[in-house]
Amino acid sequence: MYTVQELVEDVLINSNCLGNVQVTSFGGPSFSGGDLSYGYFDSNGADFPFTSGIVLTTGRLSEVPGPNISAGGNSGVLRAGTNDGLRDYDLENAIGISNTHNTTYIEFEFTAQTNHISFNYLFASEQYLSTITSTNQCSFTDGFAFLIKESGSVDPYENLAVIPGTNTPLNTTNVRGQGPCPAQNEEYFDSFNGYDHPIAYNGQTKVLTAQTNVVPGVRYTIKLAIADQGNAYYDSAVFIQAGSFNVIDLGSDRTFSSNNPLCEEDSLLLDVSGSNASVYEWFMDGVSQEINTIGTFLVTQPGTYSVVATINGCLATDDIHIEYDSFVVNNATITQCDPDGDGYTEFNLFDANSIITQGLQGVQVVGFYTTQTDAENTTNAIANATNFINTSVNQIVYARTENRYRCSSLAKISLVTVTNTIDTVILDTCDDKDGYIDGFTSFNLKDADIPLTQTIPNWEEVTYFLTELEAIQHLNRLPDFYTNVQQYTQVIYARIDTADGCFGITTVTLNVHVPPVLEPNSQVYYCTDTYPGNIELQAGVIGNPSEYDYLWSNGDTTYSTYVNRAGIYTVTITDRNSGCSDSRSIEVFDSSIANISVSISGNVGNYTVTINTIGDGVYTFAMDDTSRPFTSENVFVGLASGQHTIYVRDENGCGISSKQFYLIDFPKFFTPNADGYNDYWQVLGHDAMIPQVKTIFIFDRLGKLIKEIHPDSEGWDGTYIGSPLPSSDYWFKAILIDNSIYQGHFTLKR
Repeated sequence: MYTVQELVEDVLINSNCLGNVQVTSFGGPSFSGGDLSYGYFDSNGADFPFTSGIVLTTGRLSEVPGPNISAGGNSGVLRAGTNDGLRDYDLENAIGISNTHNTTYIEFEFTAQTNHISFNYLFASEQYLSTITSTNQCSFTDGFAFLIKESGSVDPYENLAVIPGTNTPLNTTNVRGQGPCPAQNEEYFDSFNGYDHPIAYNGQTKVLTAQTNVVPGVRYTIKLAIADQGNAYYDSAVFIQAGSFNVIDLGSDRTFSSNNPLCEEDSLLLDVSGSNASVYEWFMDGVSQEINTIGTFLVTQPGTYSVVATINGCLATDDIHIEYDSFVVNNATITQCDPDGDGYTEFNLFDANSIITQGLQGVQVVGFYTTQTDAENTTNAIANATNFINTSVNQIVYARTENRYRCSSLAKISLVTVTNTIDTVILDTCDDKDGYIDGFTSFNLKDADIPLTQTIPNWEEVTYFLTELEAIQHLNRLPDFYTNVQQYTQVIYARIDTADGCFGITTVTLNVHVPPVLEPNSQVYYCTDTYPGNIELQAGVIGNPSEYDYLWSNGDTTYSTYVNRAGIYTVTITDRNSGCSDSRSIEVFDSSIANISVSISGNVGNYTVTINTIGDGVYTFAMDDTSRPFTSENVFVGLASGQHTIYVRDENGCGISSKQFYLIDFPKFFTPNADGYNDYWQVLGHDAMIPQVKTIFIFDRLGKLIKEIHPDSEGWDGTYIGSPLPSSDYWFKAILIDNSIYQGHFTLKR
């Protein structure tokens, strides 16, 4: 076991370049069994950034080694200390916290013999949780400080444990990886630790360096301190690498892993001249390169460089690893179309980017220049790189590229002009794709690709533009499906590219043709009573029918077709010049004139007449006179007795049919005197086809049956058993067709 003096002097510093190292104070929480909160650690071959060193913790030293039982959660976390109020105000003032507990610290003095000191460390804490039960857990700021000041000074301490490049103290809230709590300065956080980890803490930072300049011959006090904040739960620890307490500093490694290698053309001056050494020996990869007294060495190639400086009898050393980055980009040729053939045109220099950087990750073009010298010195960059007009025929310009490490490489860009003739192309389409005939419609511009490139075997791309200038600049290309913006006819520009660049530019004319203008779809009627006669259906073109071709759904190819069956007949009409077509449909329905029957009900003088029809039509009715309005009502009342004619009209145009019928009545008198007028008494309006009366009985006024007559007979001649009866009133009883009885009387006059 090391004493505190040995931990500082032999483990941490282990150098005679700091004079009179003396531990002046130390302390930490008290634990049963004599366990301490600080001491020596050894990785014992585990995958941990430091092989050995000293550790200060807010908990028990014995609990520092893994495994990490809590593994990012709240169960099983290290919480060895208590809310003991053991606090260090120098620590609290340095990192801006209060209410600390379980403070562990070591304070020592030394006399500087050089102008610089540094050491390496990492911070670990149970507060680095990968799961939380409350967002309050994100606010605890367990922290630590490496404090330095001149011994005996009343000035405040300077904290060396800060986020690189800032004065911000490093603690659990200022450096944190992305997890349940928001990330902060994530680039300095290393990992959330799982169960199988060399240390028993939930997370840790990357390796950081605490460093400062000092004055040779001056005595300094350093205090290393760490504490829990808020409560004693969730212990933290700081690990300091053994032997990393350096008194000279060559600076940080310049490597790919640290994202700062040197570039191929760069050199780096290593400078430790301020260390007051009397002699310096420089090494590259362990081989001595130079011994000098000026304390500088110029690096021009990769390797591991180190220096051994002799300072007042002590040997101070430091090393630095240098890596170089280099890359080669591709030269490029931009072939651009030159419509007027004078050798000058506009170039989009960015068209060369993909060739220049092909196969190189993280390399990008950062500028274009007219001379190599300007490209090397990044002066006089071409401002209008997207529309650069060459200043000489077959001009060469330069592209400067840089990678992620700001290393550069130059590429030559050859600017070549071509003048190739390409036949223009016409695209015709019909103005009905969007449902409106307005002179605007959608074109598939890719339909022009084949006619444009049929004589260019090595073409790679065809693109389309509104203007010739945009085609030259290769800017604002039109979409493959494009709606013209000039009504009916518009000219656009096609650019054909090969692997070498622009091959040629030509025009594409977009023509929007009006499809045939047709009458709307319609309905007509075929009168089935005219079968097998035909009706004519016309295509319904508005305009000159001779300019179009026709195809009916029944196979006819003429303007008109003739049909005698119901159905839907569709005709497609095609403009012979443009090829545009449209179609319309005519639906044929059956109809016919009516077959009529008449139903009569009611009593004599109060009849109801119902007209019944059979047929395919839609029928209306008129009684006795076609000059009267036809009505859809087929029931008539209040008709006078006698002969009537009902007219039935088909509203679909198949014509009018008619039928006569009679309404019966009985004469009030008759005169049987053989003069040919009223010689017989008989029912009036009898129709054998629509019989209304079965038989009639005639009685004298005393009720004697005189005669029985049938409605189809001639009637009664006024005799009884062959003898004429005298003038008088006589009575009758008519048995109607529905077996009802109608009675009345009449007068016989002689």
